[in-house]
Amino acid sequence: MKENQYADSRLAESVKTDTINLSDTQAPAETNNTEESPYSLSDQVQKLLSQREIEVLNLYVTGRSAERIGQTLYLSTTTVRTYIQRIYGKLGVHSRQELLDYLQE
Repeated sequence: MKENQYADSRLAESVKTDTINLSDTQAPAETNNTEESPYSLSDQVQKLLSQREIEVLNLYVTGRSAERIGQTLYLSTTTVRTYIQRIYGKLGVHSRQELLDYLQE
């Protein structure tokens, strides 16, 4: 029992004396998580979709899977699929090919 008390007091003392200089740590560099879409989005499409939906759309039209989009944007695969379904609904399409055709118009 005395060993645990000794270890606890040493731990407490080290916590008191150790300092962390947060200025030495750096936040990860901001990365561009979206790729340029090969399609230019019309003003109408940009008004219909949220910024996050546009980010998902830009990756989706380049052929990325929902899983890969999730990894890139730090989203779950289910969330990405939900965004894709919302994009389909807002643009009135039912498949990736219809989406690509819609964006080419």
